[in-house]
Formats: sequence, C-alpha cells, structure tokens
Amino acid sequence: MKDVLDANGSVKDLLETTVQNQLLLKSKMQCALDATPAQGPAGPTVPTGPTGPNITATSAFAANTTGGTILPDPLGTSLSGITVPLPNVGQRSTDIGFDKASSEFIVQKDGYYQISYHFNPSTAVTGAAQIVINNEINKASIMTPQLAATHFSSTILVPLRKGDRVSLRVISATPVVLPAKSAGASLFMLRLG
Repeated sequence: MKDVLDANGSVKDLLETTVQNQLLLKSKMQCALDATPAQGPAGPTVPTGPTGPNITATSAFAANTTGGTILPDPLGTSLSGITVPLPNVGQRSTDIGFDKASSEFIVQKDGYYQISYHFNPSTAVTGAAQIVINNEINKASIMTPQLAATHFSSTILVPLRKGDRVSLRVISATPVVLPAKSAGASLFMLRLG
C-alpha cells in the first residue's frame, strides 16, 4: 500500500511540474508572437526588370452549345470515331487556328499543350470519347465507361508541332444527341511552353 501511495505522489509531482513547464512555455511563446519583428534598413532601389513572357497566351476554346445529333458511322470505316461538331468558337489566340468545316484546332506554334475536353450528351451513351491528333487516337485521352454515361472528360499533356490538327471524336453505335443551349461538348487547348 505504501508503494502505491508513493507512486501516486510521484505521479502527482510529475504532473504539477509538467503543467508549470507548459504554462511557462506558453507565456514565452505568446511573448515571442507579440514581439514586433526586427527590420533592417531598406535596400537600394533597382530598375524594374523586363516583363516575362505570358506562357498562357496561346490558348483556344470551342464548344457546341447549339445541340444536334451525331450519327454513327454504319460501315465502321472510321475507327477513330466521328468528329464532334464545335461551331461555337470562344476565345482563341492567333497561335491556334480553327477549321470550322472539320471542327479541328490547328497548331501554329510548336510546344507542349494541355488539351481538355468535356462531352455531355443529352442521353446516356455506350461508347467512347477521345482526342485525335493528325487522325491518330491519343490513347491517354480515351474515356470508355463500363456503363452508358452522360459525361465524358479527359485532360492530356502532349508535344505538338506547327500544322498538327486536334479534334474531339466520339464512337457510338447509336445516334448521340447533344443538348441545345448548354455545353454539350467543348475542347480547350493551352500551350504551356
């Protein structure tokens, strides 16, 4: 019993010491936080350097906000899919052209590009959406859900050269209806460097 009482007293003394140390540390920390930081004299004024490049100046956006129906290719001759019409060209820099007839962006300046798309049909689609560059499917951009879906999207980063053509394509065995007066589909490109 004496051993238990001695241990209890020892624990009590340890706790009191710990609380006192905590209060002391808290007081010192508060004093440090309240103190005004010391500042040295101001350095010399130097001329402003040249303006850096605007690395996001090369970009383009096109969408389909008018709706419409994309018919499937009954003969299956286009394994890369049917081009999604993007008649509503939004902001576009002069370094990216747009061919309205083929709904393709045309790169005017070499570099690494971030390309994103959104595809939002009115009804669920069993199929795939993908980015096609120069009639070649970019495999990293393919979205093929396990079940029918009403939203497809992807973002890729790829090197592109002047003259490269970029489009959004869909593969579906049934007609795909895009809603009117909303973003049924969109394609965005941004040159990163």
